[in-house]
Amino acid sequence: MIDKKTINLIPESRRLQLPINWDYMLLAVVLVVTSIISVQFVEGTARKIKLTKELSEHQAARTVLLDRIKELKGRSSVADNEKEQEELIQKIIGKRLGWEDAFKELGLITPDRTWLTEMMAKSVGGKIALAIQGSTDSQINMARFFSALEKSEHFRDVLLIRSERIEDFQPPLFEFYFAAPGVEIQKKKEDEKKVAKK
Repeated sequence: MIDKKTINLIPESRRLQLPINWDYMLLAVVLVVTSIISVQFVEGTARKIKLTKELSEHQAARTVLLDRIKELKGRSSVADNEKEQEELIQKIIGKRLGWEDAFKELGLITPDRTWLTEMMAKSVGGKIALAIQGSTDSQINMARFFSALEKSEHFRDVLLIRSERIEDFQPPLFEFYFAAPGVEIQKKKEDEKKVAKK
């Protein structure tokens, strides 16, 4: 009877006779895993530093513009009407600049694995009133996003209207709806009217 443990199809003269040292193998695996994790950490930190620098540059430029606006407002006779003030601000900084900066900041503060599905925005008193609907894979991301919107200089009075867990996905997703007073996603209103008619 042939012993299965002693069967070796490689001839004796061709066999590699190096002893395996498992301590060195384990050390090599640990070094490879550690280097991969270190590279990921360094890349993530560099990306975060770059985004933070861009955001601080944006905020510094915005502060300079706001100081200039205050200076110009002091010299001109601006009516107290909010609409006239907004028109003056838009003439000074230009519509594109305000919206471009706001959407750039929105892109920077939106957490990873967060998807915006609908959005409605309008300019109100030099700030942007916003309604956003979307989903994310964690409640922590939703809280971070909401907090960042509240702290933003561009967006005004953002409120959490609703949030819910969607069980149809694995892992589950969390749907949210943030909005400033007076701004609604139009599609939402139409859907509610259809449900009310039924």
